[in-house]
Amino acid sequence: MLRSTGNVFGDLGFSAGEAEHLRVRADLMIALQKAISKRRMSQAKAAKALGVTQPRVIDLMRGRIRMNLEAFPNAKPMSASAIYNCYGLAFACRRSAIVDEEDVSAILVDDGYRQLPWDPSAWLSGDIVIYRDGNGAMVHVGVVAKKQVDLATGETSVEVLSAWGESGEYLHPIGDVPSLLGRPTEVVAQRFLYDQ
Repeated sequence: MLRSTGNVFGDLGFSAGEAEHLRVRADLMIALQKAISKRRMSQAKAAKALGVTQPRVIDLMRGRIRMNLEAFPNAKPMSASAIYNCYGLAFACRRSAIVDEEDVSAILVDDGYRQLPWDPSAWLSGDIVIYRDGNGAMVHVGVVAKKQVDLATGETSVEVLSAWGESGEYLHPIGDVPSLLGRPTEVVAQRFLYDQ
């Protein structure tokens, strides 16, 4: 058993600054939920009082923390759908969300995905990028969408298509994701003729 740091976000592997920021946001969200419920405010009245939209009040009451997308100017919105999550985008053809990471691990094994070298020249569109948190747990996936070689430097830039929670689907540079979604650690493919 591990002893808590006193901040659940710190326990999950976020940096001290990020963990404190998330704790403050969560505490504020809980306080607002309690105040809205205690006053028996309608969503419309609460939205007007808080100066936000009614969908934002719905998110607030459901405990959803939206990501600050302005921090990611290179991310291009592709779809506003919240029907599927990142796993549903990658493995269920955008038809549904896959909620349990154990199901994702089973898909990777059962469907024959293999880890590729960490070399963008070896990756193809459709390969899956796995993102992990500070503890090594898989927290996000994306799909390799585009590669571009800079002729001057020879470096390959990679753009990934992924779903960012309730925020929708984005095309973004491989490492440019909210910290809640981890860091890219591996790329896997379902190529049956791949030589290791």
